[in-house]
Amino acid sequence: METLEIQDFSIINDFIEEQEIQKIVSFFEQEWNLGNFHSAGIGADINQKLDTEIRNDSIRWIEKNEQKNDIFSPFFTKIDELKDNFTQYFRVSLSDYEFHLARYDAGHFYKKHLDQFSSRSNRILSAILYLNSNWKEENGGALRVYKKDNSIEDILPLAGRLVLMRSDIIWHEVLPSNKTRISLTGWLTKKPLGLGNL
Repeated sequence: METLEIQDFSIINDFIEEQEIQKIVSFFEQEWNLGNFHSAGIGADINQKLDTEIRNDSIRWIEKNEQKNDIFSPFFTKIDELKDNFTQYFRVSLSDYEFHLARYDAGHFYKKHLDQFSSRSNRILSAILYLNSNWKEENGGALRVYKKDNSIEDILPLAGRLVLMRSDIIWHEVLPSNKTRISLTGWLTKKPLGLGNL
């Protein structure tokens, strides 16, 4: 939380155990093979559109009932703890979260953006759990974070690494990947979804 306060993003390695990561990866592969992913869009609600010049990853949303099953519950238990710690530290009440699985195939990317929508401002904290074993720098696909001192930091998507970012402040992009890159990505929010601007 102190690091998050100072630079508006933070990196936590080994956020969950290896066997917990493998359960999520197995589920990911199963859902991909069943064709349960779709092309990701940009924008919110009725304004959402596909623009492969900006992003070309595929996603699959995690439903509320799935968050409580054996595959995801260890991760979401820790997210609940993180949400409580954030609320106590920053005195900002986080009421909910939304997460999806994300897949970038070779050549895929997501250009520089913020995670906050202009139509509603409920996203407070972005959270990305990476699921890529044995990832190397030459595999590309780094998360490029634009820091407030105008420098950049490239973060490799290593399995078990959780990146936290202020959704409304930290500009970031996913650099082109040279191989399949997967993650569990979401946002901690400060009121129920879909209720418009605060």
